Amino acid sequence: MSKTNPPRSLYTLLGAIIVMSVLLVQGGWAYYNYLAQKQQILASMRKNSAQSIAGLQKNLSAFIDAYAVAEYESLIATGVELGKHFAIIVHDYNMCKITGERAYLTGRIRNSQGEVVNYDPASAIHKASLARCFYAESAPLKSGANEVLGKITVYITGEGMQRAMRKILRDTLINAVIISLLLITLLFIAIRHSLV
Repeated sequence: MSKTNPPRSLYTLLGAIIVMSVLLVQGGWAYYNYLAQKQQILASMRKNSAQSIAGLQKNLSAFIDAYAVAEYESLIATGVELGKHFAIIVHDYNMCKITGERAYLTGRIRNSQGEVVNYDPASAIHKASLARCFYAESAPLKSGANEVLGKITVYITGEGMQRAMRKILRDTLINAVIISLLLITLLFIAIRHSLV
């Protein structure tokens, strides 16, 4: 006894169910994967910032206490380069006592070409650049006697994260499309052989 061919509407119904199921599952996976990787990048960014601050807190306090601006500025420049940060700014409360200013700000910042330059607190461009940063973290700088000598702030732009997220999104979508097409094809072949 030979099998009768199933009606075309059954193929259409099964095809629609397969396509919708695969697209829903793959879409959910792609969205979850994108969010998980975004969280990993943010956590890595925060960890990198915290490590830079912790290292600089230990080293800068002695120089601030000794009014050795040139020495701690070279440490800041190294911190910007090694940490791949946009800027590191120090509020030196000790120098405020000498200069009589409300705030003595110094540090390093990247210019539009990506070069590390001296931070100019009077520059509107530098202020605007810092205001546009994606992430900033501050910590106090303390002496051995636990007196607050100043504050250090690390600034990070979102450009690196945006580049990484665009790559992740592109890779995730490509993987989702390839896996979806493979699943749909295999399921159609399996159903066709089962029903014929």
